[in-house]
Amino acid sequence: MSTSPVTRSRRGRRAGLALVFLVGKNLMALLLTDGPMPRTAEILPRVLIVAGLISALGLVAVAGREVREVLSETVARHTKERIVDVAAAVELQAYENPAFHNRLARAATGQHRPIQLVDGLIGTIGALAGVAGIIIALLTIQPWLVPMVIVAAVPLTAAVLKAGQSLFGFHLRMTAATRARNYLFELLTGKPSATEVRAFGLTAHLLRRHGDLYDAHMTELRRTARQRFRIAVAGNLALATTLAGALAVLLHLALSGRIELADAATAGAALLVLAERTMMTVMSVGDIYESGLFVEDFTSFLAFGPAAIAARPTEPAPDRFRRITVEDLTFTYPGRRAARVARCLAADRRR
Repeated sequence: MSTSPVTRSRRGRRAGLALVFLVGKNLMALLLTDGPMPRTAEILPRVLIVAGLISALGLVAVAGREVREVLSETVARHTKERIVDVAAAVELQAYENPAFHNRLARAATGQHRPIQLVDGLIGTIGALAGVAGIIIALLTIQPWLVPMVIVAAVPLTAAVLKAGQSLFGFHLRMTAATRARNYLFELLTGKPSATEVRAFGLTAHLLRRHGDLYDAHMTELRRTARQRFRIAVAGNLALATTLAGALAVLLHLALSGRIELADAATAGAALLVLAERTMMTVMSVGDIYESGLFVEDFTSFLAFGPAAIAARPTEPAPDRFRRITVEDLTFTYPGRRAARVARCLAADRRR
């Protein structure tokens, strides 16, 4: 399977980061030796190698950013075209159904989710490559540090997934209210409705309704944000506690002379970077899961298009009727609970 340029660039950055640590370890070991201080000619090539690697990593990051901009616009165009395809394929009756409008609104506002899913996937691949590179470097120094960080990432991963479910549930609950608020905003700001709104003195009333809907939205958003924050605190505390314990043990071993000072310094730096890369990996996995929930909702909306096309009658409609007879005809809007809102007793029309 081929990989994108962004994926290859991030893999290169993570592999380069591992090389920086290995070269840096050798450089520190050379500087902290008990013997005579090395000459500048001996150190300069290694310093230049580290500087060159860091510069190359920066260039790779810039290239990945520019490629992402093009990828983002490509995905956005694809999602918008698919939404238009569905909107044009469904029967007009669907536009009388609030459920369809809710699905359409979520699809329109969530059109950035596919690119976030791609970003999360690319970020996860790149972060895993970086984690693998640092783990390889750390295994050559202090291998016992690796499983501690990996175990600490488990509760953080569970917390991130739970937070994604919470945000998706918030958007599901608020879809109808958000759609109503957007309608009111269009009434208050749109030119077609400006005359009627002012002629009937509806500005104050519509503003109150708009404000009430926004107040409800913010109340629910704050509740969801507090819930997500509590979940994030629990996950990060687990990782921070494990990291602090590992650093304390590493410091004790260095001060007691059981490991070399250069190895301890390099292992400590690698451990901090490994913890940071592990958090990035977990966050990328969380982005995949969170965006995946929205993309699943988006793809289920896209299924309306083929279903609507398949349900269309294949026979041509008659050009005229010889006789139309109507008896006890009732009418109701789709989605309304009332059994009927209008009634026609009887009619008989002949041509």
